[in-house]
Amino acid sequence: MSASVNTVILVGALARKPELVPLAARGTACSLRLVVKDVLEDATTGEPREREDFFDVDVFGARAEICHTRLREGSEVDIAGRLRWREWRAEDGQKRSAVSIIDDIPF
Repeated sequence: MSASVNTVILVGALARKPELVPLAARGTACSLRLVVKDVLEDATTGEPREREDFFDVDVFGARAEICHTRLREGSEVDIAGRLRWREWRAEDGQKRSAVSIIDDIPF
């Protein structure tokens, strides 16, 4: 069986203030929203066009506390972690899914 790799590295800025979330079993988590900007060529005009991609990032434990106290909206950050896919059923009965990044790799 071949080995799998689940690693992502992003460099961007925080799109909002970090949110500290208490967890019953695992202490605390810090929820971050990262914006990564890229410049692409417009297919019609050939002109450069800026594109923004937004990513949800979860940080746990002592690192969560550090992120919450030291980072602000607009802070530039480097994220190294792994992708986590989750699925749930919303209150309206619709199936929902999301991909987030778990920041757990020293960078």
